Order: sequence, then C-alpha cells, then structure tokens
Amino acid sequence: MRGQRWIAGLFYESRLCVVDYFSLNSVLSLESRRPVAEAPRDVHEEGEESLMASEALVLVAKEPVKGKVKTRLCPPLTPELAADLYRAFLEDLLGFWSAPRPFARFVAYTPAESRPYFERLTPAPIRCIPQEGPGLAERLNNLSVRLLGEGFERVVITNTDSPHLPESLVIDAFAHLRAGDHAVFAPDEGGGYCLVGLREPHPELFLGIVMSTRTVIDETLEAGRKHGLRVSVLAPCRDIDDVADLEWFLDEMRRATPDVLARVNRTLKFLETHPLPGSAS
Repeated sequence: MRGQRWIAGLFYESRLCVVDYFSLNSVLSLESRRPVAEAPRDVHEEGEESLMASEALVLVAKEPVKGKVKTRLCPPLTPELAADLYRAFLEDLLGFWSAPRPFARFVAYTPAESRPYFERLTPAPIRCIPQEGPGLAERLNNLSVRLLGEGFERVVITNTDSPHLPESLVIDAFAHLRAGDHAVFAPDEGGGYCLVGLREPHPELFLGIVMSTRTVIDETLEAGRKHGLRVSVLAPCRDIDDVADLEWFLDEMRRATPDVLARVNRTLKFLETHPLPGSAS
C-alpha cells in the first residue's frame, strides 16, 4: 500500500498509462455480424437534453449508508469511511458520465427512499430511476425490461464499484449490440460482471442465477448458450471491493495519465486524506 506522499503526486502525473484489462475477448457465437442501423427517436421529454437517443447507459447505485456499502473494506476502514469512499466513487462516475454523450444516461438507485438523495447528487442530464425487485438479478432484469420497453434499442448497465471503468468498454458494448449480439458482458475479478448490455429482454440471463458468487459469469454464459443467444465477453474490469483491490487501484493510478486521474479525482482526494491504517508511505 502506498501512502499520502505519492498519492498527492498523482494529480501531477503525466506519464502514459496502459491499464492492464487483460486480453479476454471470447465470443460464444462466431456467425457473421450484421450492422444494426441507427434510428434515434425521442423517447423522453424530461431533462436538460432532449434524449434523442436509441441507446441508454445505466449506472446501478446504492445510497452510501454506513454499514450497507463497501463492507469488505471494514476493517481497516470504519463503516463511515467506507460509505464516504463509495460516495466518492459515485461523484466521480456521475461527474464523468454527465458530459455530453450520444446516448441517454440514468442512475438506477436503491433503496426506494433514497430518491431525494440521488436527485441532489446527480447532475443533469443524467436521470434517476428506481431499481425494482427483491434481489440484484430481478433488479437488473427489470431495468432492462423497463428501458427497452420505453423505446431504447440498446441498454448497457454498469455497476458503481469501478470509478475507473473505461469508457471504451461501454462503447464496445454498444458496438457489439449494434452488430447483432443478443447480450454482452464485461467480467470482474471475482467471478461476476461489472457490465451487461442487451438489445432485447432476456430474463433467462438473470433470473434463477445466484448473484454475488464466483460462478455468476460462468452460469450466465451457460444460460446464454442453452437459449441459443449470441453473447460476447469483453475485457475484464476490476471492482474495488476489498483492500487488495484498493491497493491495485492505487498502483494503477501511479501510472495514469492526467485525464484518467481527473475522472477519479474525488476518490484519490479521499484516499489522500484517509490513507488505509498501517499503509506504507
């Protein structure tokens, strides 16, 4: 673990960063891809932008309440500090994705009563929508059903455990869906996934699969095979769930370019102010 002295220096780092997101890129079906023609249409009237878009990105988020988020970082962090760290993740991600993009953006919040919190936190044109369902699998399925049913042709859903999640993953996910894939996933390091994209509802990819286990991505891909779906797997992205993940993140940021550092600015400032107890300087 690195300490405050080099973390502060990250804000002035200018060397090239090539983050190792590995080379995984397996495609379950290899038939030729047919481009899907773009047909943007106005499916919403709210927000600062008119949302003339055929694609939507959804950030799945929890209210940062102590004892409810980032619990695997406790100890060494206190529950209060773990919640503050996750709040920094949210602020970085929402700030980054609020810049103009060719697709609509949403933050899907839980619990239901946290709507006022997220409405205060979320910058325009990102819109707040509730997660609905008793578990994560049901909530992911319901989000895809809702937005695809509202007129979006492609929906990509990501978590908020990776403030460094590359924009290229989202762009690649939309490209795979335009090319005809039924679904696309980006695995995380714990056997799950940090991104899922769909162009039509596929509850079989969610329902009946026990989430938050080391076999989630394998079971999900097997469900896709059984149902004859064309599914692509993108490069992995590591979530920040425990101390080892946090050490990895800080090590990666030592080599990051200024634009990468800027997008995780709040997270780095928090870690500069609250280094992990016992970390080396």
